[in-house]
Amino acid sequence: MKEIVLDKFQVREYQRPFFKAMESGEYRNAIVLMPRRAGKDLMCWNYCITYALSKVTSVLYLLPTYSQAKIVIWDAIAIDGTRFMDYIPKELIKSVNASELKITFINNSILQLRGADNYDRSIVGTNASLIVFSEFAICDPRAYEFASPIVAANGGQMIFISTPRGRNHLWELWNRAQTWKDWFCYKLTVEDTNHVTEETLAKEREEHSEEYMSQEWYCSFDRGIQGSFYAHYITKMMADGRIGRIPYDPSLPVNTAFDLGFNDQTVIILFQITKNNLINVIDCYHNNNEPLPHYIKWLKQQEYVYGKHWAPHDSANHDYASGQTRIQTARDLGINFETRENKGKLVSAIPNVSVADGIEKVWASFNRISIDSNRCAKLIKALESYHRIWDDDKKVYKQEPKHDWSSDFADAFRYMCLVLDMHQQGMTTEDVHKGYNSAMFGNQLNTPYPFNDDQYGSNFRNQLR
Repeated sequence: MKEIVLDKFQVREYQRPFFKAMESGEYRNAIVLMPRRAGKDLMCWNYCITYALSKVTSVLYLLPTYSQAKIVIWDAIAIDGTRFMDYIPKELIKSVNASELKITFINNSILQLRGADNYDRSIVGTNASLIVFSEFAICDPRAYEFASPIVAANGGQMIFISTPRGRNHLWELWNRAQTWKDWFCYKLTVEDTNHVTEETLAKEREEHSEEYMSQEWYCSFDRGIQGSFYAHYITKMMADGRIGRIPYDPSLPVNTAFDLGFNDQTVIILFQITKNNLINVIDCYHNNNEPLPHYIKWLKQQEYVYGKHWAPHDSANHDYASGQTRIQTARDLGINFETRENKGKLVSAIPNVSVADGIEKVWASFNRISIDSNRCAKLIKALESYHRIWDDDKKVYKQEPKHDWSSDFADAFRYMCLVLDMHQQGMTTEDVHKGYNSAMFGNQLNTPYPFNDDQYGSNFRNQLR
């Protein structure tokens, strides 16, 4: 049998530690941060090839979207003019499915490219033993949650390659991974790689800010996401100490702002307004593929005494299965969303303004807001990640936001800010109880307490006095 040598890929010196680590058997997973044009994808692509040829298995290579997978890998050409596909000798390929971006090797191993945005379809069912996340900083972080148990069950590996995009989910994973002994953590800057000339860097500095240079060439997490709507405000909140432990105040009602979804996430932000008209975001709950009763059940399981509940305008749409609006469904289950009448129909009371105007309202509200860093960790990352669409033709950011994993959190946060002025301040304990009864039971009976000692205990009741 003819010996076939994989010799088209020439490993760069700074890439050798990665191959040595992953082939040693010492590490289960890897997270690699490298500057632009350092050959991260080419490095991982060739590792995937050797991995797939070493045994019969399935390898999944994920980019943020399917279109990026096709452009960045499938149709891409390396600096030396070689196509990514050319690194696989034709004699080792059994078949190629261009529509599914799938390669089957002669040993029946499969290497497939997919988008992390469709994580519930692109990952589930693949039974992969190696999954690569390329540009993980801009991938949907939920893809990792789906991938991890599959790879663990198969005794396989996961590899995350990226350049930073602020203190988002990549930053969190990088910090956590450094405490895990079976993770190979490797971070390089352009000074380590020397893969571009000083003249190239000087030209880059003429065209970009130092913040951009720090992120793209020196792998710094300090810069907010380019084009982010709120990253600057989140950084300032951290500096001011307004992101940290924000305790629940039992003397104040807890209000909620929903962003309702089904296939997308449903997000509930829980907030209190102090007597000084400051906003404390004390909790945030999110889930997906769950009906409205799931979220109402979660609310009722919490210790909070509720004030007003706010849902977006699509809450007035009729559900084809039940024939009811979400407003009606919620009311039947004991939650009264704030509504107004429009042409004889109950609709959301949230001001019906454009997304741009809503973002302006968020900007104006940030100086009043504090957020609990523990219960709202995913919300904080989403707000920092929420960013504008990039116009590749004009090389500028558009004004409209990009819809991704962060959008549902940002939408709920925007709804919250839009209704802040609609809350009456200085509520008494009696007002709190009336609000609770109205929201939970559809009436404002002036009962001493909306619960009894047997259910909650006298100590908790006394906190409300």
